[in-house]
Amino acid sequence: MEKIKETVESIYKKIFNVKKECVGISKDATNPHFKSQYATLGAVLSVTDPLLEANNLLWLDEVKDEDKDGLFLETTIINIEKEDDKMVIKMPLLLDKNDMQKLGSAITYSRRYQRITFLGLTVEDDDGNKASNRGNNSTAQKKKSSLEVLEETIKNMSDKDNWILYFKDKYKVDTLKKLNDVQAKDCFTELGIK
Repeated sequence: MEKIKETVESIYKKIFNVKKECVGISKDATNPHFKSQYATLGAVLSVTDPLLEANNLLWLDEVKDEDKDGLFLETTIINIEKEDDKMVIKMPLLLDKNDMQKLGSAITYSRRYQRITFLGLTVEDDDGNKASNRGNNSTAQKKKSSLEVLEETIKNMSDKDNWILYFKDKYKVDTLKKLNDVQAKDCFTELGIK
């Protein structure tokens, strides 16, 4: 009997797929001290966890304290189809270790930015626009996302309820607002719209 060779994608290919599928993350909280908005760890996880899971990747964060490196966040990304295929990333935690509240904040901050930077994510309405004075042009119009255009398109269709139910069932979501950009574009293809 001939043995069938099973093809397992490398962790690099899987991470590449996650990066392609990721969309911008909405800022969902306000920092009252700086009067600015930011994306919470929860917002980052809600976008990245389903994509990592769909690509059979496990993302583990662990705080470690080693004499030579000091306190740091160690992230291990594991290809669950081939457990010895993994990556390890370290981010130092620069703070006073004796203040638990600051430690907790530093861990949360590091976990959030470790994912944002490693996966090349963008945070919607980036504060960099404020700093460079790019967001103040009143004639500049915000480009609509694929999801916004999809919702407007379906809203004007005579059989909109059927399409909404179909796409919710296909992507296992309770509302179309939970579709990512790639899924929204796939919906256009199914609707016969380019």
